[in-house]
Amino acid sequence: MSHEHQIEVFARTSSKFESLAKEVTHAITSKADELKLDVKISSRVKNVDSLREKLERKQYESIAEVPDLCGIRVVCMNQMDLKSMAEACQALFLIEEFENKKESQNLQQFGYQAIHLVAVLGDAFSGPRYDEIKKVRFEIQVRTLLQDAWASHQHKLAYKNEDNIREEDKRLLLAIAAQLETVDWLYDQIYLQAKANRLVSELNQKNQNVSAKSIQEFVRRHFADEIDRQSAEKRVSEIEKEHGKMSNGELEEMATKHVETSDEMCEATSTLAGKGGDFYRGTSWKLNICFQLSGILPLRRDLAFWQFARRAGLEVPFAAAEA
Repeated sequence: MSHEHQIEVFARTSSKFESLAKEVTHAITSKADELKLDVKISSRVKNVDSLREKLERKQYESIAEVPDLCGIRVVCMNQMDLKSMAEACQALFLIEEFENKKESQNLQQFGYQAIHLVAVLGDAFSGPRYDEIKKVRFEIQVRTLLQDAWASHQHKLAYKNEDNIREEDKRLLLAIAAQLETVDWLYDQIYLQAKANRLVSELNQKNQNVSAKSIQEFVRRHFADEIDRQSAEKRVSEIEKEHGKMSNGELEEMATKHVETSDEMCEATSTLAGKGGDFYRGTSWKLNICFQLSGILPLRRDLAFWQFARRAGLEVPFAAAEA
């Protein structure tokens, strides 16, 4: 089959590659969110002109030899995230080819650095929606932000027009790559230092006594809401009356595992209570129940609330059930 005929077939079936790009992008985005990695993900399906040029330049006999008909680019903030993202992609998909461009360079070489993976969808992608794209290859390029900037410029200047670039200019491009590699390394050092500083700050915060400010931060972090300072100060007074001084770390350890339960309990009792039950949905009330369930504050004789909770089929502390 001639190249032109293969290109015509590809053009008619390009929607298949668009679907593949969407599925792969979604999977990588979800994984990056799970890992809390700040990445920029883009995708493209090779256009006809670019495909024709690559077939000729690489002297491929068949379009099936082209690994990047569907291409995904993942741009990371630093080299540590790049490694994490590459490992995540290896876990997500079936990898047919893996190339770390940096490892292929010797100590005297500088230039394009990224991780390239050629893959197909794995067994996790099952069902009719994947039948047409299950065995279609795609390429993932994982780069840092600086690597991406250099590669984009270098690609436009030299990759497809290398004969038009003077040797001294090629050397300048490599010199730029060397500078950016140093900047990438420096950025990683700054990132690591900032992370270390944050961990020290968090440790110091955990060792400090509970305050109105730390109660407010707890509410923001776990209930995605606010309580006023006066309410927070009231909780501090109640905690000190019950326990004396308590550290933020102790409060976090005791209360965090009851956040979801208190939220569920308050939503359920509010629904059963009907008119006027919105009171139980308030963040201040949820915080009270969370602290009571965790033993930070004593169980109170809020008879109606606990009865509604039992009617909702929720497990109620014995002392509260007997109120």
